[in-house]
Amino acid sequence: MRLVPPAELQASNSLPPMPDPADYYREIYARGLGGETPAIPVAVAELEQQAKAAMDPKAANYVWAGAGTEDTIDANAEAFRRRRIVPRMLRDVAERDLSTTLLGTAMPAPLLLAPIGVQKVVHDEGELATARAAAAVGVPMIASTASHFALEEIAEAGDGPRWFQLYWPNDDELAASLVRRAEATGYSALVLTVDNYLPGWKPRDLQQAYLPFLEGIGIAQYLSDPVFQEGLEKSPEEDMGAAVGHFLGEAAVLVADDQARMARIGAHAAAEAEGRIVDARIGVGDGPARGQQHLGDRAERVAHTADRRRQLHGGCSIPHGVPENRSKGRRSPRIARARDRRARPRAYYLDRLV
Repeated sequence: MRLVPPAELQASNSLPPMPDPADYYREIYARGLGGETPAIPVAVAELEQQAKAAMDPKAANYVWAGAGTEDTIDANAEAFRRRRIVPRMLRDVAERDLSTTLLGTAMPAPLLLAPIGVQKVVHDEGELATARAAAAVGVPMIASTASHFALEEIAEAGDGPRWFQLYWPNDDELAASLVRRAEATGYSALVLTVDNYLPGWKPRDLQQAYLPFLEGIGIAQYLSDPVFQEGLEKSPEEDMGAAVGHFLGEAAVLVADDQARMARIGAHAAAEAEGRIVDARIGVGDGPARGQQHLGDRAERVAHTADRRRQLHGGCSIPHGVPENRSKGRRSPRIARARDRRARPRAYYLDRLV
């Protein structure tokens, strides 16, 4: 990540100033003089619990459910808790600036909204409300393939920086169409998910026999896509059951011959799209690959020029995986050696070749 001077960021992208948290707590204390206390919990954990209690039980279980024994979710959260901020003292903090750029996207802080699908089960406006909130503070939103609203609707709702997270469908033409639509509506980077070939074994969802997709929730990217619609005899409005059935066939990602599919789809998309999204190729270029944990998988991704950043499902889909942010002391020797190799100058390898 390259830190960019504020003047350069303002010249290339007009970013709203980040809200000052101090203003928020001053307002709370000022209102307290009149006997008013915050209407919503200030503590994040309490806010989460109240939100869960207010939701439909099926929806709440779907949001909070994890794969298997769900202990990977706890391990992931614990890995983040081990991260510590090292403050610097006796520094001038009268003017603070956290702005940066990532994959060409300017942002007021190194923070993005992760791709979360099926937001309709939480709120009627789902991703539209999220897009408006993200745009209000300039935080990039990563729209999910599993959004309840179409890419075009999300882009119209919030005119802020946005990326698109792609669940790789079976149909090559459909994959290319989704990418073209994202490019046409201003999504500037592609986040490719590779760790979710099949739905995870999630006991909570299975116990209540609830999957929102079967009710047409979270499949808007498919229903609104012209390539997907070509495979339907009737429109989704006329026969939603048939549309859902067609979605189930397209959304199941095949495991066999995956590298060949990556090369084939990547070449096809490169021929069809001109542009800005991951060098106009699916799965390679300037875009993060989501879900790769094994060092061999990461090496293959680097060999295909994909960006090395990664982001996991955090135990939602695959149990007992590697936590997202392990402390430095817990890294395996093999991964440590690989990172040492990446840090070597290019001349090191040229010398070894000659």
